[in-house]
Amino acid sequence: MSQSLSSSIIDSALALPPSDRARLADILLDSLDCPIDPQIAKAIAEDAKRRIDEYDRGETTSISKDDFLAWRRAKWSR
Repeated sequence: MSQSLSSSIIDSALALPPSDRARLADILLDSLDCPIDPQIAKAIAEDAKRRIDEYDRGETTSISKDDFLAWRRAKWSR
C-alpha cells in the first residue's frame, strides 16, 4: 500500500463519528483472527464481573465520559 493511500484511509477513518470508528475498529480487530488465550479471556471476564458487582453494591462510582477524557488528556499530555 502506498504512503498516500494509507494516509488517505487513516484520515478518512479518523473523520468518522466515534460510533463508526468503534465499529471499524471491531471489524479490523476481528479480521486479524488472532486466537485468544482462554486463560486471558477468563481473567478479563472475571475482572469485568467483579467491577460490575462492586458498582452494583455501591462500592465504587463512575465518572462521566467528559471527566474521563479530561483525565486522560491530562495524564497523556505530559
